[in-house]
Amino acid sequence: MLLSKRIKSIFYKGLALVVLLAIGFGLSPEANSKKTAFEDVPDRDYTFHTIMIYNFMRYTQWPEEVNDYVVSVLTNDPGTLRYFKRMAATRSSSSTKYEITAFDNPTKIPEGAHLVFIPEEKTVLLETVLQQLGDKPVLVVTEKSGSLKRGSGINFVMKNNKPYYELNKGAIEGRGLKVSQRLVDLSLNR
Repeated sequence: MLLSKRIKSIFYKGLALVVLLAIGFGLSPEANSKKTAFEDVPDRDYTFHTIMIYNFMRYTQWPEEVNDYVVSVLTNDPGTLRYFKRMAATRSSSSTKYEITAFDNPTKIPEGAHLVFIPEEKTVLLETVLQQLGDKPVLVVTEKSGSLKRGSGINFVMKNNKPYYELNKGAIEGRGLKVSQRLVDLSLNR
C-alpha cells in the first residue's frame, strides 16, 4: 500500500513536470503576436498540443480497454500532421500504439477514432463533428475560445502568451469517458 502511494506521488509529480515543461516550451513570441491565440499563424508549432494530447489519452479512461489509440486530426496540412506523427512515433511502444489519421470532411471522421483534434481554423465545423460522433466515446479537443460551451471536451487557450488547456468534464463524461482528477486540477478552469 505504501509503495502504491509512492508510485502515485511520483506519477503526479511527473505529470506536473511534463505540463510545466510543455508550458515553458510554448509557442514562440512571433506566433503569439497575433490578436487571437492561434489564428493565421504560419507553420504552427504543435509541440505543446501533442505532448498534452498524449497525456490526455493516458489519463482518460475509455469504456473499453484501449492499447491502440487513433488520433484523428481535422486537417490536410502536412505541417500540422508532422507534429502528431512525431508524437505517435516517439510515444508508441510494444504495448501501446498511436495512429494518426487526417480528415478534411467533418462528415467522414475516420472509424475507430479515440480523440479528434480540431485546429482553430476548422472550429466552425465543431457542431458538425459532434453530430457525426453522436454519443461515441471520443475525446474532442479544440483550440478556440468558447469551444467548451459548444461541446468540446478540452480546449487549448493562450494566457499571458503561454499555452494552457481548459476542460469540460461534463462533455467528456457525457461521451462515456472518465478523466483523471489530476487533469482536471491542472486545467486552467479547474
